[in-house]
Amino acid sequence: MSIKIRNLTVNPNPLIASDILPVDPSATATTVSNTVHDIINCGPSNVASGTHARTIGNANTASGNASVCLGYNNISSGLESIAIGSTNTSAGQISVTIGQANSAGGYCSKCIGYGNYAAGDISSAIGYQAVTVNYNETAIGFNVNSISLCQSGIVGFSTTTTNNTPLRMYLDGLSATQYFIVSINTVYRVRVYVTAIDATGEIATFSGAGTLLNNAATVTLVSALSMTLIESTGAMSAASVAVTADNTNKALNITVTGIASNVKWIARIDYDAVSIT
Repeated sequence: MSIKIRNLTVNPNPLIASDILPVDPSATATTVSNTVHDIINCGPSNVASGTHARTIGNANTASGNASVCLGYNNISSGLESIAIGSTNTSAGQISVTIGQANSAGGYCSKCIGYGNYAAGDISSAIGYQAVTVNYNETAIGFNVNSISLCQSGIVGFSTTTTNNTPLRMYLDGLSATQYFIVSINTVYRVRVYVTAIDATGEIATFSGAGTLLNNAATVTLVSALSMTLIESTGAMSAASVAVTADNTNKALNITVTGIASNVKWIARIDYDAVSIT
C-alpha cells in the first residue's frame, strides 16, 4: 500500500536500499553483507566500508564502523563518526564535522564551520579556522586575515583536596598530563575563575587576569597573575589559588590549597589568543 500526498507517492514501509534513487545515472544504491542496512552507498564514487556505514552524495568515504558521510569528498574514519558538508575529515571516535575543510581527530571532538581543527578529546572548534588541542576545550575562530591563530576559547579544570597541601589542577581532574597547552608563538589574554566548596557547605571564590606568552617555545606570564579572593565563608577563608607559567610543559598551571576538609574545586579559563606567525 502507498499513500499519495499532493502527487507524491510515499511508501509507508521501512526504507531499504532499493528504495533509494541515485540522482546521478552512474550512482549506485547498495546494501552489503547479510544484514539489511549494514552498509549503504547513495551517489557516485562513494565508499562505505565500515560495518553499518552510510554515504550520501559524491566521493565520500565512510570507513569507520557505524560512520556517516553526507555531501562531497568527506571522510569518516573514526568509529561512529559523522562528516557533513564538503572535504571534512572525522577521524576521532564519535567525532563530528559540519561545514567545509574541517578536521576532528580527538575523541568525541566537534568542528562546525570552515577550516577548523579539533585535536583535543571532547573539544569543540567552531567558526573560522579555530584550533583546539586541549582536553574539553571550546574555541571560536574568527581568522578573517589568515593569521595562524586568532580565536577566543574556554577550558575547565577540576580537582579535590583533603588538606592544606598545594595541588595542581588538570583539565580532566585526574591525569597528570592534561595540561592547558599554550601554542607556540602565541599570546593569550586569560581570565581565571575558581570556585570551591567543602564538605560542610563553606565556600570560596577567586578571580584573576593576566597575559600569557609562548615566544619561540618559551612560556612566560608577562606579569604576575594574582588571584583575588572574592567571597568566602567559614574556614574556607584560608583556601588559596596560585597561577603560574609552566615552561617545562608549555602550559598554564593552576595550583589550589585547601583546608583540613574534603574540598571540591572547579576552575575556568576564558582566553583570547592571537599568533605571531
